[in-house]
Amino acid sequence: MKSTLRMAAAMIGILTVVPRTVPAQTTSPPSVVAVRVVTEAGEAHGTAALISRRDRGTQTTLHFLTSARLVRGGDSEGDQASPRIQLRLDAARTVDVQRDDVFLTGGLIDVAVLQAATGSDTPLRPLPLVYDPPNLGAVFLVHGIDDSGSLVTLPEHVRFASTLLATGDRDASRLIGCVGAPAVSPQGVFGIVHECEANRPPVISLLSMAQSFLERHLSRGTTSTVAAAPQFDMVERQVTQTIPLVACSATGDVDVSLQVGLREFVTDATAALLNPHEVHVTDLTVVKLEDRSLRLRFTLGGATMPPVPPDDCLRGQALIALHLRFAVAPNP
Repeated sequence: MKSTLRMAAAMIGILTVVPRTVPAQTTSPPSVVAVRVVTEAGEAHGTAALISRRDRGTQTTLHFLTSARLVRGGDSEGDQASPRIQLRLDAARTVDVQRDDVFLTGGLIDVAVLQAATGSDTPLRPLPLVYDPPNLGAVFLVHGIDDSGSLVTLPEHVRFASTLLATGDRDASRLIGCVGAPAVSPQGVFGIVHECEANRPPVISLLSMAQSFLERHLSRGTTSTVAAAPQFDMVERQVTQTIPLVACSATGDVDVSLQVGLREFVTDATAALLNPHEVHVTDLTVVKLEDRSLRLRFTLGGATMPPVPPDDCLRGQALIALHLRFAVAPNP
């Protein structure tokens, strides 16, 4: 008990961590729709991104980007019956894509263009296209749909890139039907999700290899190189707060809630002790980063650290600084 009290006294702080309830992220632009594909092999679900809109009176022609692999029902390019493709434009409206309005790339390039007609009252807005992928380590966003049907955005970093593909660095499988989802840099859509297996980062098929195909099937304005408004900006923020520490051994973990705006996406986080001489923590590392929380791992040490009681845990607080980096999407 005395060791516990000494630890608590040593780890005194000036702020407290107050968990904050934040609504689910519903900040993806109204440019992403669910795709349902029915083939002889069965039914598949994916995502498509609107990249062109032409309004003529009360009718509107829409062009979407998605995965050719999704539309084919797999990796096969052999002769198959035409799939039935349905787009869910919103909670109350679906539209079927006609056979002659499906355009597929061939070979290793996994891109498809879907054309659909609907009423001009649809609120969907197109995303700009770019052919230059972001550099290694750069932040990009994946827009998709979760299991509740809400539009969500997941931040990623480019971990690997080749002429055909790029990969992110975080699991994106919580998106339902994430194949076909757009990968977005600050300049626009640079790729389409090709794979997103559980516990693995998404694999992105790059549009740079499909440029000639896209320019054949889309209007010139859609594939223009004129700069569009940034899809997101990067900002940094430092937060000072105390964290509770409970150590039953030499190391321990603590979860910290983050205050995140509705159009903010945490991409990076580091932590540092502000009172290292007052606590017995020798190391503090971010080991997990999620939408609105992070997990810190701390290591206890030092010549003056009290021993951990055999049947108890040391409890206290440490004052820390969190350095956070956000991707911030503009208001609609």
